Amino acid sequence: MMLILLFGFLFGAFLQHANLNKYNTIAGMATLENLTVAKTIAFAIGLGAILINLEISLGFASYHVKPLLLGGVILGGIIFGAGMAVSSLVFAVFVFGGLLVTGRLFYTAQR
Repeated sequence: MMLILLFGFLFGAFLQHANLNKYNTIAGMATLENLTVAKTIAFAIGLGAILINLEISLGFASYHVKPLLLGGVILGGIIFGAGMAVSSLVFAVFVFGGLLVTGRLFYTAQR
């Protein structure tokens, strides 16, 4: 449990340091003016692919393909899309947490 909290704090510190939890960064991503978030996501996917392959090659993990459940994928996409629409991309979960922790939540809401 403590390890999970440590990783959560490190992740939050990374988001704060990289300014990924600010309104202008997220809004810039939505208008394709600021691609910092997209670059960070692409980096995380690449790093995750390298690390999972390292784990598999060292024997710490095994790779197995699960069957495609198309209905579940479609339902999950609908739920995810509805959630993003409701949060209107400004108050996504990590942005809301970052705004709350840094004290900028009410400043952003007044815009």
